[in-house]
Amino acid sequence: MTWFSLGRDEGFPANYGEQFSAAKVGVLVTGLILAFVIIAVAFLLILPAHSAHKRWLTLSAYMIVSLFVGGVVVVCNFGHEWEVGHVSIRSPYKPSSAEEMVGNLGLHVSLRGINITLKGDLEQHSKDITRKEVIDYNEHYSWEWAQGRFGFGPYAGRISREFRAAVTRGTPTPILITAEYFTFDGEGLRFGRHYRLAGYYAHFFMWLAFCTWALTNIALFMVVRLASIFLMVTGLSQIIAVLLWSQIRNPIEIQVPFESADGKGEVLLVTSYGPDFWLVLGNGVLCTCGGFVIFVLDYFFKEAMCQVFGIDPLSVYVYAYKREL
Repeated sequence: MTWFSLGRDEGFPANYGEQFSAAKVGVLVTGLILAFVIIAVAFLLILPAHSAHKRWLTLSAYMIVSLFVGGVVVVCNFGHEWEVGHVSIRSPYKPSSAEEMVGNLGLHVSLRGINITLKGDLEQHSKDITRKEVIDYNEHYSWEWAQGRFGFGPYAGRISREFRAAVTRGTPTPILITAEYFTFDGEGLRFGRHYRLAGYYAHFFMWLAFCTWALTNIALFMVVRLASIFLMVTGLSQIIAVLLWSQIRNPIEIQVPFESADGKGEVLLVTSYGPDFWLVLGNGVLCTCGGFVIFVLDYFFKEAMCQVFGIDPLSVYVYAYKREL
């Protein structure tokens, strides 16, 4: 008997069944956050090479402010918390099933789709045995970016095709009921269409904000006034993205009815603006105001601003002279 055959009677490796579990975090969002954290750590490692004044200036201006602004723009662009709604429900677990579950249903709306979470307990009765099963689902449905034809065929929109696949594989009823609201596209029920358009235009301006943020970091080493203009454009792009999202997303608030968890009435799954929405709005206001302040200070105290940002004052006058020519 060898070490690897200890406790095995079959004579071949053990075969374990698939273990399905709900996704706790978004892989893409986590990777983006990790990327900005790595850049921040890299800045920290090079700080001892600078003088004391330059060290704290680099830490405060370049790392904290710039990386925070860029991180919010990129992470919130792909984040799932633009709108959030939670409700405690009692519902049949599967279609055409007498089994009922009690749990918490969550709806998370992003620029590119929706995440529906379902957590709770399911009591299964067989003969004299009662078994409690823990329910933990996290289903994602994307609508990027074509609307597609009406229905659930091969030429339908992506979210309709993903919904049809979810029905086929036996997704729990509360998730299907919620996702179905985003597949309607007729009369006044066009939640999916309006959210898709809102996400499309908002994500366009979020990418514009990312580009101008990158240009801000480049211009900050050459011309402070130009960097301040790019920073204001970065903020305005985020504010426009937020305004477009709030105005286009849907003229009618989405309300999904369910039976309450105590079974005494009806509750509605409704959404409200989430952390990503407020982060983008706050970041946009911060960039716009910060860019305007830097622009004014550079206009009145040009040489002092050059000293603060470590720019040769002569290069600024050369730049102004070339503009006059």
